Amino acid sequence: MDASLLHGSGPQALRNFNLFTKAQHIQWLTRHSPAYLTVRPDWFEVALVHAAACKEPLPEIQQILTYGATATDSLRRKARQWLGASVRHRYTCPECGPLAFQCPRSDAHLHVAVGSVILEVVDSSGQLVPNAKPGEQPKTGRVLVTALHQYATPLVRYDTGDTAALHPSCPGCGV
Repeated sequence: MDASLLHGSGPQALRNFNLFTKAQHIQWLTRHSPAYLTVRPDWFEVALVHAAACKEPLPEIQQILTYGATATDSLRRKARQWLGASVRHRYTCPECGPLAFQCPRSDAHLHVAVGSVILEVVDSSGQLVPNAKPGEQPKTGRVLVTALHQYATPLVRYDTGDTAALHPSCPGCGV
């Protein structure tokens, strides 16, 4: 079976970003030419700009899965132009893992990982922000997470420090 993100198959490699220079990472990517790459978007955009400035050859990559920081429109453009890759983002926190995944039809919206977490948006007094009515702009608030699979250290209504707005349905795909 060919390597597939869908099936979780194929060789996988973990690299510590602090042990290598940007140029060494780009050379590794070019040498191994992975189909899929999981990386922090902030670090990867800096590495791509460095590679372009140094005229390092870049491999084709099918898809880049980002985590840990916001995947910017700038990174998405560079990934598409320079690598031929789409960027799919997942919203994560170190304590709980993935909280939401990028909408398949929109770069601007995420779908909550409902099988893994309960995600709440609350106001400054800790009360749930009410759902927006159709056509209304949803209110933002602090993100609280209850992890459903943390057995050793349960997390209940953990404040991530982030802000978000919950839509009654995804504006990107309607689900």
